[in-house]
Amino acid sequence: MTQENYPIIKVKELFQVGVVVSDLQKSMQLFEELLGIDDWAEMEIPSEAFDSLTYKGKPVENACFLTGMANVGPFQIELIQPVEGDLPYSDFLKEHGGGLHHIGHVHVPNIDEAIGALEARGYPCIFAGATPSTKFAYVDMSEALGVIVEMIEDHQAS
Repeated sequence: MTQENYPIIKVKELFQVGVVVSDLQKSMQLFEELLGIDDWAEMEIPSEAFDSLTYKGKPVENACFLTGMANVGPFQIELIQPVEGDLPYSDFLKEHGGGLHHIGHVHVPNIDEAIGALEARGYPCIFAGATPSTKFAYVDMSEALGVIVEMIEDHQAS
C-alpha cells in the first residue's frame, strides 16, 4: 500500500468512552464511590429523538436507552443502559455483559466519506443516526482495535 492510504481517517480529538451497563443508577453510584466521579448528566433517549437511526442497516423504531455522562477534565465517560428495542447496547450486554463499548467522538468533515473508506477496508458501520445538527456512526473496529469507534460530523468537524 502507498503512503496516501494512511491514515484512513485522521483523529484530531478523542474525548469519550462509552460503557454499557445493566443498571445506570448503580453504575453511577459505583463510579462516585470508587473514583469520586459524581457530576452525572442523565438522559433518556428514545429513537424518536433522531431524524434517522439505523442498526445493522435496518431502521430502528421504538427503542430507548438511558445515559449518564460525566466529564473528568477534558474527557467524558458515557454510561449507557439499554431499555428497549434493537440497539447495539442491548446486544453488547447480552454477548459480553457490561463493559467498554466504544471510544469517540472522532470528528470528521464528511461522515459518509469516512464510513465508505472504512467499510472498503472491512470495518462495517453498525449503528448510525442523525439529528438536525449532527450525524454519528459507530464503526466496528473491534477485530483490529478491540473497540468500536464513534465518529461525529457536525459544526466542530474540520
